[in-house]
Amino acid sequence: MAMKAEKAAKAEAPKTIAFANNKGGSGKTTTCANVGYSLWALGKKVLLIDGDMQMNLSLSFFSEEEVLGFASGDRNLYLAMKKEEDLWDYVVRTPYDNLDLIPSSTLMSGIEYDLFTKWQRELILSRSLERLKREREDVERKLSDLKKLSGQMAGYQRDCRALRNAQDAYAKAAEKARRSRDRYNEQNDLFLGEQAGILAETLRSGQRCPVCGALEHPCPARKAENAPSEAQLKRFQADAEQTRGA
Repeated sequence: MAMKAEKAAKAEAPKTIAFANNKGGSGKTTTCANVGYSLWALGKKVLLIDGDMQMNLSLSFFSEEEVLGFASGDRNLYLAMKKEEDLWDYVVRTPYDNLDLIPSSTLMSGIEYDLFTKWQRELILSRSLERLKREREDVERKLSDLKKLSGQMAGYQRDCRALRNAQDAYAKAAEKARRSRDRYNEQNDLFLGEQAGILAETLRSGQRCPVCGALEHPCPARKAENAPSEAQLKRFQADAEQTRGA
């Protein structure tokens, strides 16, 4: 597994492909543009660097007006090499997502003269490319971390929604239990307050009253109409206990 992971990591490492020939009209620009586009079509992230003063590679992806704007502006390879700055700030996006370009400038015809006094001038571009690769790898790592964080945030949001649903369900169950408890307490108070009337309902003529001992009951107590029977009270109690347990 470790060897497979190492091979996969190496496969994903950025690669540099250079097209160079001193002879003009040999197909450098055409080959570079088509290979770059083909790699992009295969799902690769591609950065094209136009090092030709004629700027034909840049013209392959932008209009002449746009390319002349790059050449006269501050985002072209000539300035990046002359200032020995990181290439990251000189990248422009083409109309194709993940297919980017560092445009050239007509001033590239004099780049050797401008770099003549620079130490290891022949390594300026390669060093800039190495820094760009490292920056790209750093960005990829951060993007990977962000994707992981995004997944964790999505999980957290799902948990929050589940918690809110559970809280709502608990609140509804608690409210139902409270109503059942209040109903039982109310009915229990009525039942206890109407014991004389409830007892009178069971008395028959000639049957001794368990309270006063009388055999006749000319004026028995009357139970209020809304007072529950003992069986009804037990049902209210059972309902209250059931909702409390739920």
